[in-house]
Amino acid sequence: MFDKLFGKSQNETKSVHCEVKGTETTIENTVALVKIDGVIALKNFNNPSVDFESKEIQSMDKPPLKFYSELVVPEDLKPVFGRMFSIINDEDEIEHSTAIMSEEGKKIYSGQKLFPLMEHIKNGVELLQIPPSMFFAVVDTDVSLKNKSCENWHTDFKGLGRKYRYKKILNEKRERQTFGMPGILMPGYDVAVGDCSQKNPNGTGYMYKTDGSFKPIELCCNESAVSFCKKNKAIVYYNDFLNNGKLRVLTPETESINRNLQNPYLFRSSNI
Repeated sequence: MFDKLFGKSQNETKSVHCEVKGTETTIENTVALVKIDGVIALKNFNNPSVDFESKEIQSMDKPPLKFYSELVVPEDLKPVFGRMFSIINDEDEIEHSTAIMSEEGKKIYSGQKLFPLMEHIKNGVELLQIPPSMFFAVVDTDVSLKNKSCENWHTDFKGLGRKYRYKKILNEKRERQTFGMPGILMPGYDVAVGDCSQKNPNGTGYMYKTDGSFKPIELCCNESAVSFCKKNKAIVYYNDFLNNGKLRVLTPETESINRNLQNPYLFRSSNI
């Protein structure tokens, strides 16, 4: 009775989908992501010890080395990587975001980030600096998420700052697209997305004219953001840490685009 009158309770568990696997999970599985500047392989130090109070790694023959947090290392990769720690060069300028990941999604994502480092770790590298040109984000085991309320679903969630911004759509246009032929952004339109790929060679391009004014909004996840886009004829923007920190968009057509691209996660953002 009350649900019909007032909507769902703010304390009710909200079902959403893992941004890595696309499988159903809950809003409680929101994790923090952080851009890091380097990694430390504890197994390659001589008799190391970890001081979590001072956040230092100490060893027999090296000066103390500062770290930011311990990385998530999947069980099947622990024989290769051992314990791993992150480095952030300037902790006054930390770049954070969030994503929703099931436990399996967290393992897959963490493994994907570590796998390219395997040869370096096998070769005995103790400290590996990430090139400045590379955006390298990992699950942050150190940060505390804050209590927030979603402005679209009116549900409580844990988050960090305001992740999303939006613009109102003033006009839109659709055109047929063929894979291998670049789409053209027509005059008067400022955003273009599409669903054309090798898997969907004959697709659709979407062009939008927006009001040009970014407005901040508190949203709990991409699914709520897409719902907001549909209800309010809007485009939601955010820096997507799962896609190299690029500014990407969610639109009223996001689900259809991902379905046609055969992406397991139907609320994946689009390049602009």
